[in-house]
Amino acid sequence: MNKKLRVNITVCGKFHYFNFIKHIYEKNILKRFNFSNRLNAKKTLAPLPQNVLFNAWTKEYLTHFQMKYFSTLKNISHPFFHWIFDTSVSSFLPPSNINHIMLHGTSIKTFRKARKQGSVVVGEPVNSHPVQMKKILSAAANKWSVKFDNSLNPMQKMMLEEIKFTDFLLCPSSFIAESYIAQGYSSEKVKIIPWSVDTSLFYPILNQKKDSVFRLIFVGQLSLRKGILDLLQAWDELSLSNGELLIAGQIDQQIKDKLKFQSNVKYLGAVPHDELNRYYNKSNLFVLPTLEDGFGYVCLEAMAAGLPVIVTENTGAKDAVIEEKTGWIIPPSDIEQLKKTILKAYRNPELCKKMGATSATQMKKNYTWKNYADKLIQFYQGIY
Repeated sequence: MNKKLRVNITVCGKFHYFNFIKHIYEKNILKRFNFSNRLNAKKTLAPLPQNVLFNAWTKEYLTHFQMKYFSTLKNISHPFFHWIFDTSVSSFLPPSNINHIMLHGTSIKTFRKARKQGSVVVGEPVNSHPVQMKKILSAAANKWSVKFDNSLNPMQKMMLEEIKFTDFLLCPSSFIAESYIAQGYSSEKVKIIPWSVDTSLFYPILNQKKDSVFRLIFVGQLSLRKGILDLLQAWDELSLSNGELLIAGQIDQQIKDKLKFQSNVKYLGAVPHDELNRYYNKSNLFVLPTLEDGFGYVCLEAMAAGLPVIVTENTGAKDAVIEEKTGWIIPPSDIEQLKKTILKAYRNPELCKKMGATSATQMKKNYTWKNYADKLIQFYQGIY
């Protein structure tokens, strides 16, 4: 290990970074971890010392207050809140060899400061390129007659500026990587490291008795992007006897009037993260028919819990799915193919069990956050 290597890691929020940051610190290469979360978040990051943690917590509390009392002002207030985060972080950014910054339209000042300091700048996008995303969602909005703004929002415009200051892109999936390469980013400057899953939270519950109901589960925001309208139509048309669809997640107001839950659909609302494993274990099959998803972390959760999965070609987590071994990969917006695949699982319960067991083994062996951190460190060493 080159002891001179020092890395700043920056994320507006926490995202997946809290899962691997301790492993980076243990290798003695972390200079500063910049994030925004609740005031006591530093306690959850122990044993990391205070001098390597910078929590721009003001942004987090302002965002929660605004969403609770003035949710309609999101498009006006959020750019300002991101400016507060970015100004705080960039003002106290220490020199380092590498700056690893989430590419999300929230950190333009930090990107500029990192470039000015002469460090290698790594941007990490968590969704497909904004231009591709807009194209995909515009087509879906037209299909479902949903009002949609085709112009880039302020965060997406800022992302295009942030990209200009990057030396490399770190992507969690081939889906994201290919979208940026298609827009002109050099493939030689793109690295793919898939995210991982906490198998201490998501695992098969041994000897849990399941009833005779065939249970399908969807976890995610009920939005146009996540493909929930395709799923509801497919499920309604299948009309499977002894079947139940569980849906966990918050409803996007954009499609609220389009949602229709039949008697064999159980809407759970927003389920706390630490309760999801119980619902996964009650189910037989996980499905995420998303139209655009940079990764789809819930897919790995379901697989770790012992479920086979159905994902689309526009889901980053497809990289972790072995066709016919741990799940199925289908085209996005293809309701007929979605129906056929669900029906195949429904008619082959023993196959589902076998695939689910393989999924759980694969996640526990290859998709731990320590493995992710080891690959990330190798990447850092290779570009320093």
